[in-house]
Amino acid sequence: MKYLFTTLAVGESYLNTATKFYSDLESKTSQCDFNITTNVKLDPTGRINFDYFTLDRYDDGDAGFSFFLNLKALSLKYALDKGYDYVIFTDADWGTTDGFSEEKILSLFEYIEEKNIDALFERPNEIGYNKEHINECYFKEK
Repeated sequence: MKYLFTTLAVGESYLNTATKFYSDLESKTSQCDFNITTNVKLDPTGRINFDYFTLDRYDDGDAGFSFFLNLKALSLKYALDKGYDYVIFTDADWGTTDGFSEEKILSLFEYIEEKNIDALFERPNEIGYNKEHINECYFKEK
């Protein structure tokens, strides 16, 4: 089974965090690849690919949260036509927990196949409540 972890990391701080996260995952996995789509030119290291892109702007210039979130699709675009059975998108500021294991990921893939599921996502906060109370929602800009 061939699978990929991919993320978008714009700027040095996100790139550093994503690289640390994927390096940690690389040491705990054997069956996957990693991609970081970034605006910093870097050469691949180990199983981590750096997919370079550049734009004149990455946000709308307004105060507060104004990043162009649709840019995250670039990290998924990288995976097209590369033969991956599964693609896992992560935010660039994620990390691993002590309980992480590749066996759990592979078990999830088995479950997905058994249930004929096309896509899954995780949201660490209830969407329903926040739709009704948008001013209290930490992801209202997303």
